[in-house]
Amino acid sequence: MKKVLAINSGSSSFKYKLFSLPDEEVLAEGLADRVGLDDSTFSIKLTDGDKHVEEVEIPDQETAVKLLLKALKKYNVIEDLNEIAGVGHRIVAGGEYFKDSAIITKDNLQKIKELTYRIALIVKNRLFHLTNKVSRDKLIQLYNEC
Repeated sequence: MKKVLAINSGSSSFKYKLFSLPDEEVLAEGLADRVGLDDSTFSIKLTDGDKHVEEVEIPDQETAVKLLLKALKKYNVIEDLNEIAGVGHRIVAGGEYFKDSAIITKDNLQKIKELTYRIALIVKNRLFHLTNKVSRDKLIQLYNEC
């Protein structure tokens, strides 16, 4: 079964949903809250309704991704990272450039960078994920570290 990970990383949060394809069932969802702040938490809700929450230090977005991958493995949501066929990112305030879904290309990355003056911190975290920090290859690397 192929899966797609949708993420929405904000200035101090990292929300996610993992969908199965083609039925688009939500397999897991949750968030890393208070990223970079005291009293941060990581939560995951599974298809059976079980929700797991832990207080854990989450200094940055990369740590949030590692926690997600570790939880997906721990709760048997994924057996192999190759099940994740793609990663989608939410870009806030896409202006005239992004009104619909778009493939991330060099040109689109440049357009996102042009928008940063409006939403500097939020877009900074999006760019962190989009510029191959959280590409499929990076997910594989982080998964192997779990």
